[in-house]
Amino acid sequence: MNSACFALYSHSAHSAHFAQVLLALACPSVLVFGTLGALKLWAGATFNLDSPSLRKDGYCSVCGAIMSIGVLLGASLDLGGEPVWWLDSTIAIIIAAGLFAV
Repeated sequence: MNSACFALYSHSAHSAHFAQVLLALACPSVLVFGTLGALKLWAGATFNLDSPSLRKDGYCSVCGAIMSIGVLLGASLDLGGEPVWWLDSTIAIIIAAGLFAV
């Protein structure tokens, strides 16, 4: 295991306090980003704004909510004793690939 992976694993896998902080930050992020993204996409579609920047910003906000859900899952599993330090990074890579395709 290279040193960067080991550093990530050793810092996140055994710290209940760190996981609790992640949960405290990710919960409101899911709500805020999800709500903002949904409102942006809804406003663009409902009012026929034809604004590519509003649509893309809505997608980015929704992706932020999905990334926060990944952090929630990882922190929850970490508190349960299952070290999944790689989960949020994997979700971020999948989201980046999806955004590249859009």
